[in-house]
Parts: sequence; structure tokens; C-alpha cells
Amino acid sequence: QEMVEVPFYALQGMGGNQLLRGYYGNQFRDYALALTQFEWRTLWSDSWGYRFFLSTGGHAHHLRELAARGTKIAGGLGVDYFLDPISKNNLRFDLGWSPGQIAVYFLYGNAF
Repeated sequence: QEMVEVPFYALQGMGGNQLLRGYYGNQFRDYALALTQFEWRTLWSDSWGYRFFLSTGGHAHHLRELAARGTKIAGGLGVDYFLDPISKNNLRFDLGWSPGQIAVYFLYGNAF
């Protein structure tokens, strides 16, 4: 079976406004990724809500190396403003942190 080398820029990455929020966008790119992400969302009115999130993830060149490479952790909180309470289209402001880094995100839509 022939192996095809995937260019580094085309690899899936962690970090940024969706996966492992609190690290810079796609800070961790590799061939094997593992990620666990928890997010708790709630409303305090028809137009406003808030969220807490926590993520752990790891990366390695091969799946068998994932456990040995260690785990990254990130967490944070955010505020939502719902443009349409029925469809839940929202603007979101998230503040994420990780060891040595703080990230601020202002976006349209949810992380997932």
C-alpha cells in the first residue's frame, strides 16, 4: 500500500475558536489528534446567555504515540447575544485560557 504524505498546512489542527479554545488557532497540527470538549450553555433571558467550556487534547505523529506526548488543557467562559431567539442565531464573546495564554473570540454562531 502506497503512503501519501499530507502537506502540513492541510492537517487538522487544534486551537482557535472551536477546538481547544484558549490556544492560538491551529497551534497544534499533527497526523493523530485526540480531543475531549465539554461546554455548558444556559440562558438568563430571551436574548442573552452564557457558557463555560473545558477542553483537553493531544497530538502526535502516530496514534500509538498519543499517550506518551501528554495532554493540553484549556477552558473559559463566554456570553451570547441571540439575534433571533427562535433559531438561536447568536453573536458570541468567549474568553479562553490555557497555561501561559489568554485568547479572546468575538464570533457569529456556536463553536459546535
